[in-house]
Formats: sequence, C-alpha cells, structure tokens
Amino acid sequence: ALGAAGIALQEDRVAVWYGEEQVAAGGRLREGVRWDRVKAELAKPEVLVTVDVGLGSGQEHVWTCDLTTDYVKINTGTS
Repeated sequence: ALGAAGIALQEDRVAVWYGEEQVAAGGRLREGVRWDRVKAELAKPEVLVTVDVGLGSGQEHVWTCDLTTDYVKINTGTS
C-alpha cells in the first residue's frame, strides 16, 4: 500500500512496527523479529501499526477496519 500512497517513497528508509515489535528496518524484514509478539498484537481488537517512511518529521494518524468477506456480506445484504 505504501507504493500506492502517492509519495516519493525510498524503500531503504522504510521501517514498520506492530505495537512495540519492529518488523522492518531499512526497507527490509528485520532479523530476530519475535513473531509471537506480532501475532499477539494482531489478535487485539485494536492494533497499532507504525510506519516510518523516513522522509521527514510529518505525521498522520489513520483509523481503518478489517473488511473481511463476512463483514462485506453483512453490510451489503448478501449474506
């Protein structure tokens, strides 16, 4: 999704965290990621995902939701 964000993305500057667990640095998957911590974070009702694109000091907060197949079916009346 970052590649479609409309910014001059430099992959080697990207870092990503799920909660407190950093999973990517320098645009690459980090060695030693504790996937059990990532899995536990993703099981929470609210998940904090932090993405640093390394392009300055600007910030943005985005709220989204899990649009599962069942969610879409329920809300479109096709279930």
